[in-house]
Amino acid sequence: MKFNQWKATACFISVIALAGCQEKVSSANAPEMEEAAAPQPAPVRAQVTYDGPFGLNMGLSTAEAKAAIPDLEESDQGPRIYRADSVPVPHPDFESYSLLISQKSGLCKIVAIGKDIKSGDAGYEVRSAFDALDKAITSKYGNGKKYDFTSQRHDSPQFWMMHLLDKNRTLAKVWDNDEGSNLTSNLTSIILEAGATSMSTGYLVMSYEFQNMSDCAAEAEAEKNKGL
Repeated sequence: MKFNQWKATACFISVIALAGCQEKVSSANAPEMEEAAAPQPAPVRAQVTYDGPFGLNMGLSTAEAKAAIPDLEESDQGPRIYRADSVPVPHPDFESYSLLISQKSGLCKIVAIGKDIKSGDAGYEVRSAFDALDKAITSKYGNGKKYDFTSQRHDSPQFWMMHLLDKNRTLAKVWDNDEGSNLTSNLTSIILEAGATSMSTGYLVMSYEFQNMSDCAAEAEAEKNKGL
């Protein structure tokens, strides 16, 4: 699974169409049929967009988030975690999004799951995609700290993807106040991280944490322990 804490799960809905049988009517005896009225187009629902990451904002309630993301649904990864295939302002590098929305504090974290990146053993394609997003985020939010290392003694290029798959390699970057980043939209941190699902397939994960993240965590801990 791409991202253990925030893995996206698909919901398949089976729709059964019931078709009735209509008896044939002789054209000689049947009355003239009135012309069927042209179907009316369904009303277009206005898209709600905010000025934060992906068109969302800190503190959005579940109802407000669903108004902005019509396909938002609960995930099985934990309480108050929701997922969607798109957001008001999506990014082409990502295929799904997870939101942590607490009952009292509202939206406190967004995680964007990247599309598959086919790559050779040296991970050039994954590293190139990472560098492109790194450049885009840095141009908007300023400095961050990059982590690029392996825990293995032998760091040969042909083992780059293997080490990433085995979680023996880290390729990540953090933007926060400690690194002198210019965070806006009530953000406290942005994290970009690379991962792999096979020796030839990588992906990227981007997470945004808001200033109310600690409140969300405290609320979740209280909910977990309420029966003690």
